Amino acid sequence: MKLKTVGKDLPISLKHSVALCKLIKNKTLAEVERLLRDVVKKKLAVPMKGELPYHKIGSTSKPSRYPVKAARYFLKLLKNIDGEVKYKGLSNEDVIIKKAIANKASRAYRATRIAFGRKRFKRTHLLIEAEVKEVKEEKKEKEITKKKEEEEKEKGKERKKEKEEEKDKK
Repeated sequence: MKLKTVGKDLPISLKHSVALCKLIKNKTLAEVERLLRDVVKKKLAVPMKGELPYHKIGSTSKPSRYPVKAARYFLKLLKNIDGEVKYKGLSNEDVIIKKAIANKASRAYRATRIAFGRKRFKRTHLLIEAEVKEVKEEKKEKEITKKKEEEEKEKGKERKKEKEEEKDKK
């Protein structure tokens, strides 16, 4: 079962969004919510690519930041998926985020006194898709149904043999 949520024209940085998408991909919904709350509280730094200042040459840690504003928007979108999960009677541990995509949106202009009379907005589109993990019980049920089907096929073959034997006797 797929769960999907989309955010259009969100006023967040594309670079921060891409870094957060990389952070949350292939994790459970509960784990992602915990990680994003830690980012908002500035307890967890998100590793980023590109040109970032204040990175010591020779240090083993990656250059990272705390994209608080972007993390808040991600939490709002994940709340939407969480509502669907609760509605369908599942738990957050059963849902894995499979796709997290950040795309560049159109950048509108706004009037201002500086920057020669105009300035551009930051805009990003977000797409988050999640899937429900298959529970072991469902797998067991599938195995049981396969076994039953095989047994029925064998019984059908046995019946055909019995009918042929009866014909031969006649």
